[in-house]
Amino acid sequence: MKKKITAAVLAAAMTAALLSGCGNKEEAAEASAAVSSVSEASVVSEASSVSEVSEVSAVSASSEEEGLLAVIGVQEDGAEEIRLKNSTGRDITGLSISVYGEPEFYDNLLKEGEPFKNGEERLLCYKVPEKTETAAADGPQVEPEYLVQLVFDDGVSRILHNFPMEDAKDCEIFADDTLACIVYESKSTHETVNTWNAEANILAMAEEAARQAEAEAQRQAEAEAAAEAQRQAEEAAAAAAAAAAEQGGQQNTDADGCIPDDEEIFN
Repeated sequence: MKKKITAAVLAAAMTAALLSGCGNKEEAAEASAAVSSVSEASVVSEASSVSEVSEVSAVSASSEEEGLLAVIGVQEDGAEEIRLKNSTGRDITGLSISVYGEPEFYDNLLKEGEPFKNGEERLLCYKVPEKTETAAADGPQVEPEYLVQLVFDDGVSRILHNFPMEDAKDCEIFADDTLACIVYESKSTHETVNTWNAEANILAMAEEAARQAEAEAQRQAEAEAAAEAQRQAEEAAAAAAAAAAEQGGQQNTDADGCIPDDEEIFN
């Protein structure tokens, strides 16, 4: 992307110089303004943090033919094709897709030894499952919702939730120390969508659910410990009662069988 911006700047600069040389000062000024605009957009795009991603950071249409981009997945008839740009600051070594309801992610779509490098653009090709009728009375099945798992070169993984597999054409991936998000233009609404807030909310809900689960596990452990202590106390009390009863019975037997030494015995 930097090379494209640099080329655009140089082309605009050359145009400005040519026009200026011909005496067309007004057109030269316009060309110079274009150079300034491209440079400013480049700086803003480079400086934006993940949480401050704006439309300037969204992937723009490129003059480069899509066929020249490295392909992630399989390019086939009926497959969705999404232009991806890695703006995470790290190389991506794993990219897997799953549909909500499925137990695990599919195989890694990136070839071993060919990481999706930071700043690189590739073409994601994915054939979505066919929509089928269900036997339920509510009619067609619910639209599939996709999860995309990213694995970075340092082994850290992040998940992109509700990935717009059928609603995005150009998509830029961002990440920080806590989560990953995407910025894309919706094919249905033609609006730029930034999923940062949605991903942050999902992360917060997951953390809250984990805290509640941990608290519930702690309460369960305490309840089980209390029940075990009660059981042991009851068993100890029962054993003590049994021992006392046995001891009392033995004393009664000894008393019944005792004959004084000075008692006379008559035949």
